[in-house]
Amino acid sequence: MTALNEAVFYNSPQLVALLLERGADPNVGDDAGTLPLWFAVDGFSIESVKLLLRANCNFDTQSSLSNYCGPCNPVEHSVHKRKELVLRWIVSAYCEEAVNILRKHLPVLEKMTTIEDVMKCKVREIAGSPGSLMEHCRKHVRKTFGSGGNIQDKIKLLKLPTALQDYLLFSDFDMD
Repeated sequence: MTALNEAVFYNSPQLVALLLERGADPNVGDDAGTLPLWFAVDGFSIESVKLLLRANCNFDTQSSLSNYCGPCNPVEHSVHKRKELVLRWIVSAYCEEAVNILRKHLPVLEKMTTIEDVMKCKVREIAGSPGSLMEHCRKHVRKTFGSGGNIQDKIKLLKLPTALQDYLLFSDFDMD
């Protein structure tokens, strides 16, 4: 297991932040290929989810770590763990790419007896709603920076109004 995975697994957002600042790659998995975001969703570590999304981590790599719902990626896992807020954040961060994963997962989800109808309804709603233009712009701007903990520094170097810089850093997630 990587140091970053360990920090996420043991719910230590301060250590997650430090490791990302020092160059830890959020897209390196453990021996089973499980990425830090999957562990953050699994343990419902809100701060770690935010930090990893701010580091442009991968969200579509499947993990077979869980016998309960695997193999699944963090998008699907947020549904399996009934973490609507995390699901909304991932969809907001990755827009149509995350929504497409949800759409492909809907037939499987509809057959799952362990997921309540209320959650299924919310997933259908999220999968059927287009992301805002602001979210799409944010995704494409952030994509140019690659991944890692130094994205915040790169965004701050842009000559943008503070409100736009904050939005690029997912300030809207702090309101949820």
